[in-house]
Amino acid sequence: MIVSQDWLMRQIEAIVIAITNLLNIAGLSYTSIKQTNEFEQRFKEKILEGIKEGRFCEIENWLCENADENDDVWLKLAVYFYSESNKLTDDYLKTNWFSREEIISGLSRMCKKYGYGDVIDNIVI
Repeated sequence: MIVSQDWLMRQIEAIVIAITNLLNIAGLSYTSIKQTNEFEQRFKEKILEGIKEGRFCEIENWLCENADENDDVWLKLAVYFYSESNKLTDDYLKTNWFSREEIISGLSRMCKKYGYGDVIDNIVI
């Protein structure tokens, strides 16, 4: 189980790095919360608050409902959400009815929605 979870964590991290690099190449800045615009800052804080309160499904639904293929900011926010969620312990995720499998599934779904499905296919085995 530990080996499997470590593997999933590394897969999620690889996807986050790949998508972040692609967004940076496209001229979008995904570096840190301090270097984001006011819109992103406000929503990143909302995401962190939701994570702290264990509202993973609510945040995930909110991101999916607002995702717009013509506005990469929602992909950036989703990558941020899944990256921050991946840093948490398995126990915390389980207590709040979330899992690494859901993290990788949600991240994959959002990346595919934005046309980055080939990145996911090349990373996830």
